[in-house]
Amino acid sequence: MKVDVVIVAYGAPDDLDRCLDRVLGLDEVAGVTVVDNGDGGGAELATRRGTRALRLPSNPGFGTAVNHGAAEGDAEAILVLNPDARLDPVGLRAAIERLEVDPATAAAQGAIVNAVTGTEERSAGRELGVVHLFGRLVHARTLLRSPAVRAVSRRVPTLRDHVDRRPAAALEVETLAATAVVLRRSAFLAVGGFDPRYFLYGEDLDLCARLRASGWTLVTLPSSMAVHRSGASSRSPWDRELVWWQGTLQFARDHWHGGRRLAALLVGGAAGACLVARAPRRAGTVARALGGR
Repeated sequence: MKVDVVIVAYGAPDDLDRCLDRVLGLDEVAGVTVVDNGDGGGAELATRRGTRALRLPSNPGFGTAVNHGAAEGDAEAILVLNPDARLDPVGLRAAIERLEVDPATAAAQGAIVNAVTGTEERSAGRELGVVHLFGRLVHARTLLRSPAVRAVSRRVPTLRDHVDRRPAAALEVETLAATAVVLRRSAFLAVGGFDPRYFLYGEDLDLCARLRASGWTLVTLPSSMAVHRSGASSRSPWDRELVWWQGTLQFARDHWHGGRRLAALLVGGAAGACLVARAPRRAGTVARALGGR
């Protein structure tokens, strides 16, 4: 099985150059498409490196860019790869093999290792829930540095994948991050690809939910998939946090109902208040982003 690689670029040309170094020439790769949502530098670099290049200067968002890039190829699988992720060919081959041996698998991914900490990111596991939103709000992730907290978290199903992030064997999961993931093209197209309403964050949650609702399975693997330098294209931690909440609350509005949906919006409102407290002059921006308009 061959893969078409789709990389969405927004600035950070050095990251893109190193990313291309890891995929060009691999036997499994049928073609590479770089979709430039930024100033055109990524498209120029891609052209110099001999890959397909698309320019979307209006920056319609990550998912829309992937949809455009995926349409440029016709391989049986699609590797969606962040430019700040260094692909491990062993992980790519393992993901392809999973799709080959199991026709019910729509997407597969190995472990994503954070370039700064050297530990696995939470890229696969249970679907996001209200408890995860609250944890983000209160910065509970820092508590996981405590051995006692980690031991307790392993006993809580909704938190276990925050601690044990690399499975011992192939494991079906509810969601996979779009950092570096191999998608079966037929499954991706059957559900309409990424939802263009999502700008950044939440689009992979939404895609995974729709794939599962259509009867497909998602699988995480023990092999290493990529080393990720997270946030290379973000303007600032404040902007990154705002966009994360914007996409995540969009997912909650689309997929959650009743008290669960209300709880998500309340936690999101608290997150918005925290963002406004840090940047009062941008209160309007926060209201528009998190207000669901």
